[in-house]
Amino acid sequence: MALERRMEQLEKGFKRLCESVYALRLTAVEDRPRGLDLALFDTLELACEDLMGWVQEGRQAAERGRQAAQAENPRLPRVRRAIEHCRLPLQKVDHRFLSDVASFERAGQLWDLARTAGKEWGAWAGSLSQAVEDCRQQVYGLNGLIFECCDELTDRLSGVSVSVHTAAVGQMMDPEAAVHPEDLAESTN
Repeated sequence: MALERRMEQLEKGFKRLCESVYALRLTAVEDRPRGLDLALFDTLELACEDLMGWVQEGRQAAERGRQAAQAENPRLPRVRRAIEHCRLPLQKVDHRFLSDVASFERAGQLWDLARTAGKEWGAWAGSLSQAVEDCRQQVYGLNGLIFECCDELTDRLSGVSVSVHTAAVGQMMDPEAAVHPEDLAESTN
């Protein structure tokens, strides 16, 4: 049952990231004060569009994975492929987000703009910074969820079952054949 829950959490995580990226785009593009036209704005807009596409791709894969995990007879190979199809777009999101949206360079450009262009731009930069931080938290959370899904899938696939049976009521023990701690210390040197 844990795999099913993890896959459901993964799907919900992609939904939250989708909402966060949408809010980021809304702040970066629609709520931006007018009057300046900088390459920074184009970079942010294009990055947001790419992020939305990759997040939707991951969300669809997570939905397929959840359905495969929750089937009456769970289809574990499909779950594995779905996790992989979640991981690949999330890697693209991670890279693009860190290089074009949340980089130190981009933050510096935003705060320089806020400082030189006036109060309205300062308020916008603050809102954008908050939207970036929300996306960052969602991306980190999803990376952790993918790891947890892989862990649960591995546990399910291994199907480890241990049982111990004894055939004899009594056993002869040879105290001379027993391993002593001193013997172990000598063998490691």
